[in-house]
Amino acid sequence: MCGPSLLVAPVVEDSTTKEVYFPEGSWYDYGDGKTVYTGGKMASYDAPIDKLPVFVKEGAILPKMPVMQYVGEKTLDVLTLDIYPLTGEGESSFVYYEDDEKSQDYQKGKYATTEYNCQVVKTGEDSQLKFKIGAREGQYADSVEERDYLLQFHNSAGEDTEVKIDGKEMSSLESIEGLKQSEEGFYTDHNSGICYVKLADDQAEHTVEVLGR
Repeated sequence: MCGPSLLVAPVVEDSTTKEVYFPEGSWYDYGDGKTVYTGGKMASYDAPIDKLPVFVKEGAILPKMPVMQYVGEKTLDVLTLDIYPLTGEGESSFVYYEDDEKSQDYQKGKYATTEYNCQVVKTGEDSQLKFKIGAREGQYADSVEERDYLLQFHNSAGEDTEVKIDGKEMSSLESIEGLKQSEEGFYTDHNSGICYVKLADDQAEHTVEVLGR
């Protein structure tokens, strides 16, 4: 385990397959982002020499940022959240912590936190997903630079997916490139199964709904 949400199963023998034991729960294949394995048992996984088996626990919310050689090399103008919804009904949460990345001021309480909550509700064969972004809190909250959110909802790209923010319908874009160039909207990638949602991070509370997953 690498933290509570990632399972890494390196191949250490001369083999192209790996027998992986999955703990209880459901586990997404990080490689394709959509194949789900049932926990509590072993599974044979195709793992050639150039592939590292990594799996993500259902319910995980993983923050991602650009690769950097040192802290502050690049401006974090987009905060990406990799979201792996529960495979059944229920909810999960994650608290994102930030400080100035330079000083020891966090020991004096100068940091910011944002809580994220992902709820899945089943409606027949479809499911509704509600993702709540909490208001940013803490002494460092006002010091965080302006940026956008890019939410990546796995296994959420249905044929008739609709997305709402705070009850208002969002515009559907035709490509991920178009979405990145827009201020707000969503794009459903049926090949990867990911529904991408972009919105501004304005420190306030927002609720994103993904319907018809």
